[in-house]
Amino acid sequence: MKKISCLAVGLFICLFSAYSQNDDFAVAVKGDTIRGKMSIIDSPQYGHSLVVKANKKKQSYPSYRIAELTKGGEVYHVNKVEGRYQFVKLVHQGFLSLYKYSPSDQNSSQLFQGSILIRKDGEMQPVPNLGFKKVLSTFLSDCESLSEGIMNGDYSKKDLIKIIDEFNMCIPQIYSPKPGDIVEEIVYTPNTSKIDELIKKVKSDSSLSGNNELQEMLSDLKSRFQSGKEIPSYLSKIVKSNLEGKKDLLKLLDEFLADE
Repeated sequence: MKKISCLAVGLFICLFSAYSQNDDFAVAVKGDTIRGKMSIIDSPQYGHSLVVKANKKKQSYPSYRIAELTKGGEVYHVNKVEGRYQFVKLVHQGFLSLYKYSPSDQNSSQLFQGSILIRKDGEMQPVPNLGFKKVLSTFLSDCESLSEGIMNGDYSKKDLIKIIDEFNMCIPQIYSPKPGDIVEEIVYTPNTSKIDELIKKVKSDSSLSGNNELQEMLSDLKSRFQSGKEIPSYLSKIVKSNLEGKKDLLKLLDEFLADE
């Protein structure tokens, strides 16, 4: 009976392990779903890459080609932190989110040792060990009462989740209409002239015309803009990296994003 029980437990563990690996997946920027055994590789110079093993084959993806990764039941997004594109592990989500990231000065074998706050508008701030009050009160100055409370010592580093929740509750109050405000219904027709011009110039540029991924991302930017959807910061950053060295095209992109 003991042998049968041990065999059953061993079989369960193997099945659970196989299920867990199959449950890992990544979503590419282009929208493709990638499945397999996922490994995050860190290069101090180039940033993170994702190595996927499936059907006895391995394939590597630079992190900036990945929109979201689910690995071991944890969610990772991609951001450019300290000059490197890297996976950041989600800890607490909202307009302001808390992530674990890999500081550039740490050992590449020890990932996600630092904490960083990232807003949906792209602003970010590593959580400091020194100067916590001053740094956080400045970063969260959009919420005046919270900012003052941090500066006055009402919150400490151990209250980080509470600080995030209070900031996220404060944000809608800052940007929502107040009683007595005059709110007019405005029918908005998005002006796509800048993104249309950018797409046209990319297609006519001999060094970029063969970059199908770039053209797909520009089309995605236009589609999101027309439908009123938020343009993710990772998408605009990747487009910028593809246009590196093209000052005129980068200027057009910045003008388009400023209108977004």
